[in-house]
Amino acid sequence: MSRWVGGSERLVRELFGEAVREYEERGDESELHVVVIDEIDAAFRRRGGAGEGEGGVARDSTVNQMLGILDGVKELENVLVIGMTNSPELLDKALLRNGRLEVKIEIPKPDDEGRRDIAKIAFRTLRDSGRLSKPVEAFIYGDGVFRWWSSTGVRGWRRGRDLTKHTKGMTGADIKAVVRSAVSFALERVIQEKIDSAIEEKRENKQIQKDIHELIVEEIDHNNTSYNSNKEEETKGETKGETKGGQDEDGDTDTDTDTPHLTQVAIIGASASGLGVAKALLHADPTLDVVILESSSTIGSSFLSWPPSTRFISPSFYSNPFTSPDLNQISPINDVGPSAYLSSLPPSPSHPPPLDTQHPTGPEYAAYLTSLASAPLNPSTPHHTLLSHVTFSTPVLSINPLPLPTPTSKPAFKLLLSPPKNSSTPTSLYARYVIYAGGEYRHPYLPPFTLNRSDACLHYSDIKSWGGEGDWVIVGAGEAGVDAACNIHEAGGVGGGTITVIDKNKGSGGEEVGKRDVAEDPSTTLTPRTRMRLRRAIEGGGRINVIRGFTCTDVGIGEDGSYTATLVNGGGEGREVRADNRIVMATGFKVGGSEGCVLNGICEYDGEGRPVLDEGCDESKRTKGVFVVGPMVKHKAEKGCEHEGGGEQEEAQDVIFCFIYKFRTRFALVAGEIISRLVLDYHVCQDTGEIDEEGRNKLMDVEDMMEVYKDKGMLVTDLSKAVCGEVTSCGKSC
Repeated sequence: MSRWVGGSERLVRELFGEAVREYEERGDESELHVVVIDEIDAAFRRRGGAGEGEGGVARDSTVNQMLGILDGVKELENVLVIGMTNSPELLDKALLRNGRLEVKIEIPKPDDEGRRDIAKIAFRTLRDSGRLSKPVEAFIYGDGVFRWWSSTGVRGWRRGRDLTKHTKGMTGADIKAVVRSAVSFALERVIQEKIDSAIEEKRENKQIQKDIHELIVEEIDHNNTSYNSNKEEETKGETKGETKGGQDEDGDTDTDTDTPHLTQVAIIGASASGLGVAKALLHADPTLDVVILESSSTIGSSFLSWPPSTRFISPSFYSNPFTSPDLNQISPINDVGPSAYLSSLPPSPSHPPPLDTQHPTGPEYAAYLTSLASAPLNPSTPHHTLLSHVTFSTPVLSINPLPLPTPTSKPAFKLLLSPPKNSSTPTSLYARYVIYAGGEYRHPYLPPFTLNRSDACLHYSDIKSWGGEGDWVIVGAGEAGVDAACNIHEAGGVGGGTITVIDKNKGSGGEEVGKRDVAEDPSTTLTPRTRMRLRRAIEGGGRINVIRGFTCTDVGIGEDGSYTATLVNGGGEGREVRADNRIVMATGFKVGGSEGCVLNGICEYDGEGRPVLDEGCDESKRTKGVFVVGPMVKHKAEKGCEHEGGGEQEEAQDVIFCFIYKFRTRFALVAGEIISRLVLDYHVCQDTGEIDEEGRNKLMDVEDMMEVYKDKGMLVTDLSKAVCGEVTSCGKSC
């Protein structure tokens, strides 16, 4: 039924529309159309009901429309209508006359054999998977016999009871409900057994935190011994000791540092992803011990290194009719997003008018992150900010898992930190969990042939200014490559030369540069803004030239001092292009195998150099306790949801969270997982195995936090939905 006048009648006509059109075109040659209407009494009740008002008039008109279709002026011989109802007395009598719904079939409750067949169907999946016990199987199939097994062997034989004697009067729905109830009870029993087992395991290992602390103490004592010994030789008797270790500057034992501090969560990188996951953690649990280790001296250092003309490709707009968060916003909590923040600033030579902030520059986005990090996490605690958790100028050299005292012990890590200023000795930080949020921008990918060729080429991320005259060659026609070409063109410094873009994809006809497939995802095709810039640049001067279907295999310097790029296509044809400036390599980023990346040895990498992670919580599959957030996160969606008109998506697809509006949907997932584990570590009673009141409150806060992220579209847990649109998939690094 429709709330609009005439809407219900239109829906009835549309229900039969295809059959009517086919019958008009093909007559008796038309295919048979079967229309099944469940609960038909809801729409086609008796006409003229008293007290129904305007609703009754609409229903009467709907019944008239149905009667006209079934037995009107024009016959419709290619339709079979089947209506189902539990209350036939409510139907309009005219609907049941001959020539309309004239055949009435009553389906009674199933008899003994029917109930047995229904039970077999309901239990089939359990039986085929081997999860149906012998007594239940005998109960379903009647007077069979089965062996009764015990821990000591076969005890004897038992005869199965007949299912039909215990299900008299039941419908098929009743029997299916019994099956669901049985499965629920079985699952509850299994889960309870696992909980009891986990509690017992916890009791056996109740010294876990003490064991970890003892390991850390032993590690520090060993380091102090070596350090003090070397110091003694170097200083020849000068005062020795390490203030952070077990002795103070006077050499006396410092009782406050006998047990080293175990940080609950260490986040590597004060980037957009690092600050975003920290905000999710501290929103759920403001008391959490979180340390953010930033290698530079500022927030958003990688954004500050962007050339001034480079802007975000994902637009920032906070004012929209969908009340959606800004696409480049990192949190739904006390965060207005970059567009609102930048629009609130007065225009200046270094800051454009508000309308231009839809695509922020790197420095503008860094300013937004700094403002967010400086804001109170909660109005009631004005001094508690993300910034208060950040330790600057502290590069992490390595992540070292501590040896576990027992196989059931929880992991802990020693992070080796770069030596502080005026020191040559690295320091250490011990953490229960580690989150890597270092991003990809620090790990530019260059093809192997560019090794020792820095004089002939440079990576897109190393360019500080797009000025320079003469010819340019750009390898790569993705977002970065086309952005470089447009920036050079817009800078006006091409001096009449050409800008050649090398696209390894062949393309066809009028296909645009960078387009991979029909998906409107900036991971697989150029964004509308980039397409517009490219089109404008080509139409405005024609100095951008695209070579399709060729791959760059070498770069060098010619005898005349020009820079050269050697190209080869799929057919083996080769050619060479020259430039007056170093070849720009817009070849993306790659974490795996990058020199100095602290994830080396901690994570396995796939073929694209991305860490292999548990899709449930983005945890390293190789090293439990280490999580990854940010643009390098990638998963495989084994099976997508049903697409309208396209059936079910069977083929696995890559889901790469390579933009802020994508990878922010995993912050709450990682934060919730870590806090839940900490609750099990610190808030389970060793005697009863129950979670204490404080722990239960923390878990409720986690649920509330995740609900906030979900309501704002900033939480994705189902990867099949991520493929279908919540977070669009892409097959290549951005």
